[in-house]
Amino acid sequence: MDINDIYEHISFKNAEAPFILHDFSLGQNRSLGRHNWHENLEVLYFVSGSAIVTCNFQEIHVSPRDIVVINSNTLHNIYAKSAVHYYCLIIDRAFCISNYINTSDVHFDALVQDDEIVALVEQFVDEYRNSNFICRSQLLRSTALRILALLKGRYTQTESQKEPHSPVFSGVKKALNYIHSQSHTKITLDDLSKFSGLSKFYLAREFRNLVGCTIVEYINQVRCENAKRMLQEDQMSIAAIAASCGYPNPSYFTQIFFRNTGLHPSQYKKQLKY
Repeated sequence: MDINDIYEHISFKNAEAPFILHDFSLGQNRSLGRHNWHENLEVLYFVSGSAIVTCNFQEIHVSPRDIVVINSNTLHNIYAKSAVHYYCLIIDRAFCISNYINTSDVHFDALVQDDEIVALVEQFVDEYRNSNFICRSQLLRSTALRILALLKGRYTQTESQKEPHSPVFSGVKKALNYIHSQSHTKITLDDLSKFSGLSKFYLAREFRNLVGCTIVEYINQVRCENAKRMLQEDQMSIAAIAASCGYPNPSYFTQIFFRNTGLHPSQYKKQLKY
């Protein structure tokens, strides 16, 4: 089993411009579906709507023109309170280090409200989208570096502001990894306790405090997200999908799926065709 299952492996195809830009939209009351983390720096710029960004289990409420910085190795997720549109800029950690910003040591404030940085992010989006720009890679590197320089100059956290290493956080993170990697199997509290290094009672309590739901609720959420991806592929029967997601009983799977999505699997599958 890979304990780094929720570690997001990111590949930068262009060495001259080691950046990835995603243009995302989430419907109301929707989330990315899972927590994940990676070593690279991530900058979220919210264009419209409102959302809650969770960084290491800390909730950050965001509105249009807010920027959220996801520091290296930060467990994060996004929940849309209303329909939300945002950009996600991922900056290669090696690029940061080559410009004397070691993201393992330097952490930025999570919430940034700064018109100058917003303007630079919007400029980066324009440069990224326009493949006809002369010296496009150089422009992207220059703009990204200006964003980093302003973040470092204005929003670097002091040692006292950084979150201390917590055995509880580490244990819950291990439990999350275990759930994602083993969601297709039977998961017991004993398994999670052993893997996380926390007692069953302590893990159950702190998991709910940090993640915001019970372990069973989170397992079902993960399984339903996996099921939705399989239903989108339209290559497996609902019974086969149920079994692949850890539900030997298709009827029970249907109940859980409906509870989490408001639709039966067959309805969700039919909806995708329209």
